[in-house]
Amino acid sequence: MGRLDANGQQVRLTPTLGETTVIHDRKRSIAIMTIEGVVVLPIGAEVELINPNLNATVVGVRLLAPWDGKVHVCLDVDVPEEYWDEEER
Repeated sequence: MGRLDANGQQVRLTPTLGETTVIHDRKRSIAIMTIEGVVVLPIGAEVELINPNLNATVVGVRLLAPWDGKVHVCLDVDVPEEYWDEEER
């Protein structure tokens, strides 16, 4: 059951949509990029990474619980191992 108010009624959260999108390396559980703006890509879409120039593949789309009163879009991606070869970013 969700949160209840003083009268025992269920309280609905009504956060607004944030203005950022987080690109999240699913395997390492780390954010590798934040985009100013809401970007929702389909599963299988590619996100170009730089240094080295590789593509990460979108494997999930989700909403992040509000930490600042707003819900943010999160794109889970599979990042090629070569991206991490030189150093952990």
